[in-house]
Amino acid sequence: MSEPPADKKRPNHGPRSDGKQKVAEDIERRAQTDEMIAGWWSYFPLAAVAFGIGGFVAFAFLLPGPDGLIFGYVVMYIAGFAMLAILTYKQTRRLAGHLAREELIRQGMLERLRSKDVQGTGAKEEISEMERIQEEALEKERLPNPLYAAMTALPLVGLPLGYYYLYHLNLIPGPHDSRWLRYLGLYSSAGSRLGFTPPSTPPATLSKRPFVLYSIVSLVFFPFLAYWYHVMIHEVNEHFKAQWKVEDELMSSLE
Repeated sequence: MSEPPADKKRPNHGPRSDGKQKVAEDIERRAQTDEMIAGWWSYFPLAAVAFGIGGFVAFAFLLPGPDGLIFGYVVMYIAGFAMLAILTYKQTRRLAGHLAREELIRQGMLERLRSKDVQGTGAKEEISEMERIQEEALEKERLPNPLYAAMTALPLVGLPLGYYYLYHLNLIPGPHDSRWLRYLGLYSSAGSRLGFTPPSTPPATLSKRPFVLYSIVSLVFFPFLAYWYHVMIHEVNEHFKAQWKVEDELMSSLE
């Protein structure tokens, strides 16, 4: 089910360019890829949990006995998990688009260093390590297809599939942020020696959460899912904001 975004390709080591146009074009694409989930969407996880539990309790009281519990259980999936499915789709889609866009920006930054370091001596070590980070990102930053997220609202299969998505949505962002910061550090180190002003490196914005612990807690205490989704969405929003500042500085240095 996991697949790389369509525009993720192996770095091209063919004819060299200065990387400026590639970086500028892909920075301009952020309005289409880096969607901010904010406003009333921030209350969606809580509404999903409240609606699901409310429907379950209501039907359990209105139809006491096994039939009421089963009916309430189905309504909980249809209402609560349908809302969470929408959030899962949006989170997966925007993160996949961002990963693909950033890969192209990194490649443009790499090409710029190569164009500046024509003798291959001033930034050889940094370029080699940046190439390694590119390969690592292409291998490890793969998300499930966002279109399948709708299936997380289905009874029975929706629960394990939903946690399958949560696993990837929690596995990838933290290491992705770390790679980006390492990449910026290397670019800054090389740029300072090659005669151009690199962008500043921001602090980390994404953390790695214990998936097993969060899964157990959310299964035992269903409302915990609201907190989980809220933190996950908020951190990615902050990652986007921090990266946009870096990209604006990068654009200024290209002029």
